[in-house]
Amino acid sequence: KCPKCQEGCQCDDGFVFDGDVCVPLQDCGCFVDGHYYKVINPCMELTCREKEDCILKGDTGTAICVPRSKTSCWAIGDPHYQTFDGTIFGFQGTCSYTVAKTNGKDDSLTAFSIVNKNEIRGNSDGSFLKSASIKVKGHEISILNHERGKVRIDGVISNIPLSLESDSIKFRQSGIRGIMETDFGFQVTFDWSTLFMVTVTSSYYDNLAGICGTYNANQTDDFTTPSGVVVTNITEWAQSWSVPDRDPFCWHYCKGYCPTCSDEDQELYSSTKYCGLIESKEGPFSQCHNTLAPEESASNCLYDVCLNKGRQEVYCAALTNYVAACQKVGGTVSPEWRQISNCPLICPENSHYELCGSPCPATCAGPIAPETCPFPCVEGCQCNDSFVLSGEKCVSRIEGCGCPHEGHYYMPDETFWADNRCQSKCTCDSTTRIVVCKKSGCKSNEACKVVDGIRACYPVSFKTCTAQGDPHFQSFDGKRFDFQGNCVYKLAGVCSKDPNLESFDITLENNNRGNRRVSFAKVVTVKTAGNTFTISRDIPGKVLVNDIITSLPYYFNVTAVQIYRSGRLAVLDTNFGLSVTFDWSSIVRVKVPSTYQNAMCGLCGNYNDNADDDLVLPSGEKAKDPNEFGNNHLVSRVPGCSHICEDCALPTLSAGQANQTYTRDCDIIIDKEGPLRGCMGKVDSVLYHENCVYDVVLNQGLQKAACDSITAYVEECQEVGGKIEAWRKEDFCAFLCAKNSVYSITAPGCPATCYSMTSPDTCRTGVKEGCICIPGFLLSNDQCVSIEDCGCHHEGQYYKSKEVFYPDGECRNRCVCNSGTVACEETTCGPQEVCKVVDGVRGCHPKGYAKCIIFNSHYLTFDQQSYDFHGACGYTLVQVSDSYNHLELKWFTVTTTMEYDEIAYHLESVQVEVLGLLLIIEANLPWEIQVNGTRRNLPVSLNDGQLKVSQIGRGIVVKTNFGFRVAYDLQSTVIITIPSTYSGNVAGLCGNYNGQKEDDFTLPSKRLTNDISTFGEAWQIEKDEFCRNICPKEGCAKPDNNIRQELAGQQKCGFITDINGPLAACHSVLASGIFFENCIYNSFIAGGKMESVCLGIEAYVSACQEAGVSLKAWRSKTFCPLTCPENSHYALCAKTCHNHCMDYVGPDVCSQTCTEGCECDDGFLANGNQCVKLQNCGCNLDGMYIESGETIYLNQCSQRCTCTSSHN
Repeated sequence: KCPKCQEGCQCDDGFVFDGDVCVPLQDCGCFVDGHYYKVINPCMELTCREKEDCILKGDTGTAICVPRSKTSCWAIGDPHYQTFDGTIFGFQGTCSYTVAKTNGKDDSLTAFSIVNKNEIRGNSDGSFLKSASIKVKGHEISILNHERGKVRIDGVISNIPLSLESDSIKFRQSGIRGIMETDFGFQVTFDWSTLFMVTVTSSYYDNLAGICGTYNANQTDDFTTPSGVVVTNITEWAQSWSVPDRDPFCWHYCKGYCPTCSDEDQELYSSTKYCGLIESKEGPFSQCHNTLAPEESASNCLYDVCLNKGRQEVYCAALTNYVAACQKVGGTVSPEWRQISNCPLICPENSHYELCGSPCPATCAGPIAPETCPFPCVEGCQCNDSFVLSGEKCVSRIEGCGCPHEGHYYMPDETFWADNRCQSKCTCDSTTRIVVCKKSGCKSNEACKVVDGIRACYPVSFKTCTAQGDPHFQSFDGKRFDFQGNCVYKLAGVCSKDPNLESFDITLENNNRGNRRVSFAKVVTVKTAGNTFTISRDIPGKVLVNDIITSLPYYFNVTAVQIYRSGRLAVLDTNFGLSVTFDWSSIVRVKVPSTYQNAMCGLCGNYNDNADDDLVLPSGEKAKDPNEFGNNHLVSRVPGCSHICEDCALPTLSAGQANQTYTRDCDIIIDKEGPLRGCMGKVDSVLYHENCVYDVVLNQGLQKAACDSITAYVEECQEVGGKIEAWRKEDFCAFLCAKNSVYSITAPGCPATCYSMTSPDTCRTGVKEGCICIPGFLLSNDQCVSIEDCGCHHEGQYYKSKEVFYPDGECRNRCVCNSGTVACEETTCGPQEVCKVVDGVRGCHPKGYAKCIIFNSHYLTFDQQSYDFHGACGYTLVQVSDSYNHLELKWFTVTTTMEYDEIAYHLESVQVEVLGLLLIIEANLPWEIQVNGTRRNLPVSLNDGQLKVSQIGRGIVVKTNFGFRVAYDLQSTVIITIPSTYSGNVAGLCGNYNGQKEDDFTLPSKRLTNDISTFGEAWQIEKDEFCRNICPKEGCAKPDNNIRQELAGQQKCGFITDINGPLAACHSVLASGIFFENCIYNSFIAGGKMESVCLGIEAYVSACQEAGVSLKAWRSKTFCPLTCPENSHYALCAKTCHNHCMDYVGPDVCSQTCTEGCECDDGFLANGNQCVKLQNCGCNLDGMYIESGETIYLNQCSQRCTCTSSHN
């Protein structure tokens, strides 16, 4: 009952309350079945759709239509599809396809469309989702597979959680998946990798089209084309739904080499070691079988894993998707499934793994998780207590969160533009968690636009500086000049104090290659973002990052610096617009944005659009010539470098040469009907032709010089979008590709690699000529490997399979890449090791090294025990003891064959077994070696650069990547160097290297002897009838005092110990007394011949130079002269290896030791035991040097390779 009275408002006469308003009585509503309903619009006819029901909404009594159900279409894995009506099929096209869209029959439905782009991930018979584009409610929403925790709204990257259009579109994170929800029941679930699911309500029944089918409860018409025709061929049907994109390499079906899954592989991958685990009744998923049948998931897993050769991440993704599907329908799986399957989920800091975690986690945008969540639990990483999600990270709820702002979430200190004209710049204040905006704008040389998902002020243009060939420079402003300096120079750098410009500095080191008048780019070093990046000719296919050898691709701070391979080039891109390319040979390009105008300096000029002032010295004066200009940009010197070439002017051509004998190869550049005609008008062909002719003439008609110039022309042509046709031939600039790859003039600018199995989404490089991996193979650094042989990526860096690395600077963690997974363990360096970087490799390296020296019959062990042994036989000088495997040491052995010719002892040969190879070096056979029984020219690089053999001076040096080294002078001296890690783990005539010389005479039986003959004979390799001990039991003859005094004179063996002589600098490093005594003894038994005296001195000189000591000149025309062959001369520090044909046609495989010997005259290069003109040089084949015209056989004679006159 109502009370009699109550204070308050009362309607006036003629009015009554209708809720909280007063209306005339005639405007009152209706009272029906105990409910009062207000007056609404006049009744209207309401017809619900076929799969909708009519209900009354709330207290208004309004009739509304609601969908009866929901249905989903999904693409999973490789990809396997299921339509809205349940049709299951597979399709591996790699183009863009309409997955689902409204068909226009019912305009009252909210329209949407979804286009997915697929990609290859390592195998051309399979594809995976690369990106999805959803258009709904006036927005284009993009989901890219490398942007986990983010989506793009109208092209701009936004963090999740996110809401649009007054919360009518929302994004949230749920376990490892993202979910987009709308107010009309349309939902998209994705994992940024292998899963994409579209859910719609039954309101859309019979109103959809696309790859997901028609949604009309009729599977027979799911394969309907846009024109309404039902087809049976899946490829034809899917192709009909393709959408044009910018991928010139996409296809709808596998062409050419199409991998298949063999019966053997099917048996392996369907076992419980792999996909059979899903169906196993005793396996970790058996609890879910009654809830979700496992057969379809197991079948999909088998297809994906088999074609990807057991790739761990593909296998684990298949299991993860089954677990998610199981949990969605209320099923459960074993908590140990990841341990059982070896599919660990590594959770980030401040989080932990949960099999059944909250699908509605607390976030910085919603720090209090809802008490009830209307969704099933999900597997994934959950934040620890007091931490919440901020993007992909778990941060402190109190201190680590960013700023919610207008439906978006911004990270602490994140800066963004609030408008599409870049007039309001905003920052998330990390202290107040409030977005603060200020008026701003772009500079005159910038434009506001979106690039790679980020709206910002971007340069309106770019300028490029080039150093190519000899080298020919072209500055940013177009100034052309030639400069042949071969030191280290500042190529380009920021010389402005503008705080808004990112600083960088680029240096260039040039070197001569067989001709003093010609220099080429050798090393490019870029300093930026607090790091040093080096691209060197000596390390092809890789780069140095802060002096550490690094495989490609490499990413620093995600996109701050990216280094990758594009065709023949190493490309370094930064997020501020700088781009540097180097082909690891002779062509360097630096591209900078217009924001650096008037801010540059270096050989590339000042970038002020005025070429006339580019050759200006730092003092402001104009340089008199390029040599003065270059000299003023010197950064540092390298041994033997110079700035000026006195006779580098173009030589006058003879009549025959002028008749195109030297220049005709270059004419392809200016041939208007030739295969490069598409470049004319886009690139300065006249300039490139002039440079080409210049280089060919200076290089005496060398075809390779022309090929390098033409290649530079082609690269710039393709860079600006020019089209080329096939221009290389077998006998003209042939392009040799490595195993499992083929040459193409339209290779992808950013090829798929083992790092991500796909081309980077941020790639803006067009097609390039170069080598591409054949189907089924991926680029692993600079090699094409099968998918199962791919390596791992760890903290932005790629590591090859089986590679061992130490990610921290103190070597506290030792990591190994196995089957795509990195496993790390805590470790410490051994007692004989120290953590440091050596030759570009960080690791536990030896603290020191020891040398064993054998000169004739004289031995100096690793522990400095000196003795004479006069055996003539084959002997083990050093071998690794049985405990090496336990200590993870690499095994090796060195043996020698000692001969005696009645005058002196000689080392007839030295045999080295290491890294699975048997090397035989024979006396008096320079420039060659036997490798596993096959003759090879020197220098040679073996086992992917782990072992290099070079001719250094008069001898041959074997060098490994773990510190073991053998130097043999091809006569009487061998010096063996081993690292301290082998201390106490070697045996042989060189002793046991345990720091105690007293026990060096240890026999193979581990017994100690004091008898040198017994010791020496115990280490014979195979005793035969020719083995003998030259000295009788009573000992070898010794010189009397008169003979000794004569031989000890300063013009004989006393030359070694002369404290004022040219060898005195070595006395403090290497004791001269032993070599002095050995010299006297050998000279005595040789009858006092000066030849033997010289050999004794040479032995000391070799040991000193091997120890790194710089000596003074000691030979003369009358004292131990060294006769050199034609076109060469003697040098105390001979450039034997670095002045070799290989140095021109291939990478550096030389040892850096300075050794005396014969080096070729200027204009000549070493080619075996001869010095030849450049045009007579041979070829490089995978680190092997082949002389011109020489034929070799490889791979058990399955390949026949011949070096042509064009160095191919």
